[in-house]
Amino acid sequence: MTSRTNPPHHRTTILTGFIMYVAVVNIPMRAQIANLYDEVKSGILLLPLMGATAVGSGVGGAISSKNNHTFWTLITASALMIVGCGLMSTLPATVSVATRQWGFEVILGFGIGMNLSTTTLVTSLNAEFQDFGAFPPYPYNLPPSIPFLNHPPIHTGPS
Repeated sequence: MTSRTNPPHHRTTILTGFIMYVAVVNIPMRAQIANLYDEVKSGILLLPLMGATAVGSGVGGAISSKNNHTFWTLITASALMIVGCGLMSTLPATVSVATRQWGFEVILGFGIGMNLSTTTLVTSLNAEFQDFGAFPPYPYNLPPSIPFLNHPPIHTGPS
């Protein structure tokens, strides 16, 4: 697999993962510190981000898989991520959660989802058939399961 388009897409995936990690960690942490929420309530604040990521993945895959519009899909996704990150940085530091945060998360999540699905699709579009991985034959998948085969049975009742 020696396509010249793959390394930029791998870098894009790494940068998208960084943005997603920062968002997934910082949104609940900010809610617990600045908004005085408990763990569950601060985790619920991630629902718009995760829902939009799922929808963005479907939309990005559908757009990119038709006629290989991966370049324009990645440009759009990156623009949405930049706008979402920029808008998230404008949130006020108040005790109550700003309602616009939910909309900002949707923009950011949609861009993340489109980006991740498109970069995943680019790899499969640029790979030859012989580069696709296959399930290894039986002798090669046996060694990882050997510790489980030698494990003694656990008895819970009287013997």
